Amino acid sequence: MKSSLAAAPKRRTGSLSLVLVLGLAAMVVSMMQTLVIPILGIIQNDLGATTAQVSWVTTATLLSAAVFTPLLGRFGDQHGTKPTLLGVLVVMVAGSVLAATTSSMLWLIVARVLQGAATAIFPLALSVLRAEVEPSRLPGAMALVSGTLGFGSGLALVSAGLLSQGANPDYHQVFWL
Repeated sequence: MKSSLAAAPKRRTGSLSLVLVLGLAAMVVSMMQTLVIPILGIIQNDLGATTAQVSWVTTATLLSAAVFTPLLGRFGDQHGTKPTLLGVLVVMVAGSVLAATTSSMLWLIVARVLQGAATAIFPLALSVLRAEVEPSRLPGAMALVSGTLGFGSGLALVSAGLLSQGANPDYHQVFWL
C-alpha cells in the first residue's frame, strides 16, 4: 500500500543558479519597460516624430504587456511554463534587435510591442520557482526575483542616461543594452 506522501509531486531542490537566471530575466524585462523614458526626446528628434507619435513608444509596450501577460501566463499553464518562458525570451530579444536596428517609427513601435510581451516573464518565472524550488526556500527565491524588478528599472534609467549623453546621442545604443 502506497502512502499519501508517495503520491505528492516530487520537487527538485532549487538551485541558486536557477533563481539568479530567473532574476536576471525579470530584471531585463524591467529594464525594457523603463529604458526609453530618458531617450524619448532623442527618438523624437532622430525620427522627426511628433509628441503624440513618440508617446506610442511607451504606450505600445504597456498595452502589449497588459494583453500578453495573462495570455502567455495561461499558455504557460497549459503547454509548459519553461518552453513558454524560453519563447518569451526569444520574442524579447527579437524586439530588442529590431528596436536597435530600425530608424522607422512604425518598426520601433512594433519592436516595443514585442518587448512588452516579454512582461510575461515575471509570472512565468514565479511559476517555475514554485515548481522547482523547495518550499522552505521559495519565499526568499520569489523575493529575490521580485526585487530585481525595481533594481532593473533604476539601472535602466542610469544606463540610458549614460549611453545617450554627449554631442551626438544615439538611441540605438540604448536598445543594444
